Amino acid sequence: MPVTFESTAELLHECGSSGAMFRAVLLVCPKGPQLAKSVIAQLRNRLGTHMPMVLCTTKRQVPFVAGLDGASSDAVAITPITFQGAYSLLESFSFQHGFFVPDPVLECGAYRLFLASGKVEVAGNEVKLAPIELDLAVELFRNIDRQLNREWLRAMVWEKGFTEQSRSLDTSMSGVRHKLGLHTGEHGLRLHSIRGTGYQLSGAAWAL
Repeated sequence: MPVTFESTAELLHECGSSGAMFRAVLLVCPKGPQLAKSVIAQLRNRLGTHMPMVLCTTKRQVPFVAGLDGASSDAVAITPITFQGAYSLLESFSFQHGFFVPDPVLECGAYRLFLASGKVEVAGNEVKLAPIELDLAVELFRNIDRQLNREWLRAMVWEKGFTEQSRSLDTSMSGVRHKLGLHTGEHGLRLHSIRGTGYQLSGAAWAL
């Protein structure tokens, strides 16, 4: 099952010195050729050349990233703008390398999120989420008990058309909270707003 990391430093910390816990890595390269080159080299130094990597970057930066010396198994792609797009890209890459791809369903207690179809069930009942709400819900359920800052959520869900002054994130999060019953904690999970930081989905007993 895919695991997301908020930063390169967090990824390097989790993978240790060998990176054996991963079958492949999808990296969203930072903007700026030299910074992207530095981050890729740092990961290669830690993970080794045996680790297949999908290097995602901007359309303008694709030729530069593709020209870097890397493993023959690497792929370069334009950065997807949603988690759904990232999952589909990683799924396709995994199939090409003969890796087992698990059924794309996120389950936690009464909640089931079907990543391929976008269907969501709560206690066996289907709940309709808007596309942005679904992407946010996926990020929250993939990171239970972790604080997700606003900038990270913006980068994962909105590639364009978002400003720090926009209320789009808060409005969409409100929809997720109420449609999935995360405001009451009746199904064991509650969505909290972290003042000045972002959001966190945690066990219903969790308190600020």
